[in-house]
Amino acid sequence: PRGRLLVVLKDEYSNDLPATMAILDEEQQIISLDLDGSAAEAGLPLAARMASVSGPLYIAAGNVLETIRPTFERAETEAGAVSSINDNSEEARRGVRPPSFALHFVGRSLAGGVAALAATITDGLLPFPQQEEDGKRSSDDIKKAETTATKIERLSGYGRGRSSALALGPPPCLSNNIKADFVKSIIHGDDAICRTTRESLDRLCQRTRRVLKGNVLGAKIGWVSNAVSLTVSGVKTHAKGKKGGEKHLSVPGMVYLVRPRRYEGSSIHEVTSSDGAIKVRSAVLWQLNDVLLSKSLWGHHGLNAYIRGLDRVQLRSLKAE
Repeated sequence: PRGRLLVVLKDEYSNDLPATMAILDEEQQIISLDLDGSAAEAGLPLAARMASVSGPLYIAAGNVLETIRPTFERAETEAGAVSSINDNSEEARRGVRPPSFALHFVGRSLAGGVAALAATITDGLLPFPQQEEDGKRSSDDIKKAETTATKIERLSGYGRGRSSALALGPPPCLSNNIKADFVKSIIHGDDAICRTTRESLDRLCQRTRRVLKGNVLGAKIGWVSNAVSLTVSGVKTHAKGKKGGEKHLSVPGMVYLVRPRRYEGSSIHEVTSSDGAIKVRSAVLWQLNDVLLSKSLWGHHGLNAYIRGLDRVQLRSLKAE
């Protein structure tokens, strides 16, 4: 049918901080974007030939798409069209014929990251996750698996130009050399999950060890110096810029930060803006690349906290009545 196919995802760890952190405490997975080697032959930079993803979430996104693939086929059949997944024409194989409907993925926490990656795959910016080979299969099973694999691979680019996602509190799960502006990510305040990667957890452990070396008074002073060191680190990062963006995970797509205020609602800021002042605030004031040890690091991640924060947003051109 024409219109929009809405895919709402939920993960079982959205209210479990230790389990969520354990999933995110893994090295990023490097994937090739240059499957046919043409980009390397053309001498294109690494940013055009490779990307980084959160491995567990990338695999989960592939599993989601494989699970709902029959729904795509059925929807196109009901609309009287030949499914481009099953179509063997050259046009379908090149992925230039999109479905008759738009695809929109929604999720929160880890599911938000999965939703963003699923949309990025269907838009064609990422390849479909590679399937593991099983050596103990009959020839009929292998042939059937190859047919299925062909259909699954076509999911990469299946919804090109018609894919989008909304992610609430997603973790950094995609390198920033992938410009997926059709993904909208929302960060609420000090939400720790949106700042959690293996690198940021390692930095947090290092800062904590330095603080714990002192006595009680030293610890109090240490936390102050810790905040100062975070600010200095943010200044250095902004001044030097981040080289090798394809090797570092970021919150995907266009990212908006909702900053709760005690008395006057909430403010919202696009933190992926090219505006220099916004970049300084993101790196220095809001510390979006490091886990903040605040009282709200987990409280701001709750679904109700996101709903309240977004409901209280006041745009500059509008006044609450």
